[in-house]
Amino acid sequence: MTDLTEQTKTTLPLEDALQRFLNVQVACGLSPGTVAGYGTNVRQFITWLRALNSAITRPDQLTEEAIRDYKG
Repeated sequence: MTDLTEQTKTTLPLEDALQRFLNVQVACGLSPGTVAGYGTNVRQFITWLRALNSAITRPDQLTEEAIRDYKG
C-alpha cells in the first residue's frame, strides 16, 4: 500500500477514510469485535452528519462544532 500525504488522507470521502482507519486497526492487531464496533459507531456518525449537512463528504470538512453537537 502506498503512503498518502496527510492532505490526501483528509480529502478522501468519509467512507474511504473510515475504511483506511479500520484497516489500520486490523493491522495493529485489534480484535475483530473492536474494529466492527468502531465501524458501526463512525458509520452512525456519518449518517447523522449527512442528515445535518449533506455537503460534508470529507474529513477535512468536519468541524469541532459538528463533533461536539453529535456528542451532545
